[in-house]
Amino acid sequence: MKISTIKKGDWGKIKAFFTLEIDGLYFSGFKICEAINGDLFVGFPSRKNKEGEYENTVVAKSEATIKVRELALEAYKMAGGDVKEEKKDDYDDGIPF
Repeated sequence: MKISTIKKGDWGKIKAFFTLEIDGLYFSGFKICEAINGDLFVGFPSRKNKEGEYENTVVAKSEATIKVRELALEAYKMAGGDVKEEKKDDYDDGIPF
């Protein structure tokens, strides 16, 4: 698993878009977003459903989500983005499974 491309910019709360590569498969549409408290989080690719709500089109187990977040924030930092240091124990992706 690796970040194949990252495009840093400033689109409001979205700070970067990136593509994830896993064994020759490419998943695009990932986002690095800024939360209300200033922390960064990874938004998975999503689409708007008939009710106008967004739903993820890519879902991962929490271990994989943590790994994607670590890779994404490291790539963002290497691209010149500002990453606030935090304890790994404080991370909770909010997915109940």
